[in-house]
Amino acid sequence: MANVTVEQLAKEIGTPVDRLVSQLADSGVSKSATDSVSQEEKENLLDYLKKQHGDDSTANPSKMTLSRKKKSTLVLGHGSKAKSVQVEVRKKRTYVKRSDLEEQQQAELEAKAAEEARVQAEIDAACEMIDFFRFNVQYMTDIFKDQPASAPGIWNRVEYRPLE
Repeated sequence: MANVTVEQLAKEIGTPVDRLVSQLADSGVSKSATDSVSQEEKENLLDYLKKQHGDDSTANPSKMTLSRKKKSTLVLGHGSKAKSVQVEVRKKRTYVKRSDLEEQQQAELEAKAAEEARVQAEIDAACEMIDFFRFNVQYMTDIFKDQPASAPGIWNRVEYRPLE
């Protein structure tokens, strides 16, 4: 590609020369009206103008679409009456990149769920301990009630001692 002068570029895009020179200077390229402009300098100017107008297309895309086309041949019938049918399957998948805000909200939800799980685990542990004490007392009274049969005037008794 041939380099064009600032005047030719201004005429081509339909803007005054002095305005184009000032925009080039703002984008970091110091040129006069008679200087030539390379393709790289044009791209720098375009990127600068896009940023000025709020278009941040240089950032990573937030959405990516993958298309796949698969062709195959299907044979119907047999012998001399066989027919070949062309089959084309098109698949299209779109992947959307989460924004920082969505990632932050997801992290907050996960932290909240973890906190709720921790609180529930503490409640469950307390309930287990209460059940343990309650049932152990019940089992102890059942064991002490189960004494051997005694004849009149004789008292047979079993004593349970804890582990030593």
